[in-house]
Amino acid sequence: MLIVELIKNLFRKPETVRYPYETKGLNFPERLRAMHVIDQDSCIGCSKCARACPAFVIQMVPLTEEELAKRNEKIKRKRVKPVIDLTACIFCGVCEEVCPTDCLNLTNQLVMPSGRKEELEVG
Repeated sequence: MLIVELIKNLFRKPETVRYPYETKGLNFPERLRAMHVIDQDSCIGCSKCARACPAFVIQMVPLTEEELAKRNEKIKRKRVKPVIDLTACIFCGVCEEVCPTDCLNLTNQLVMPSGRKEELEVG
């Protein structure tokens, strides 16, 4: 009986995909809260997202000189930007709700696995 099952399954197509190498055919729900996207040009550096985060994973870090040089005059006074640690984020969406400029959004794209923590920071 076991041999029959083994032979049957030997030629069957696998049920799983080799994520992240194969994502074709994966349908993520529209309301899934996953990867963050931050529009740094509309961010005003108010730190509301960092203060509201229940998991304390958002840090406001200083902008580099290159980033400051690229800023337009309208938002030149902004000196910090949010950086989100996705390894500890609970994807609750509170940061997205409190953002006054809607520059921080959660997408339905899953986070790519990584071997280094630095690759799992957004911002």
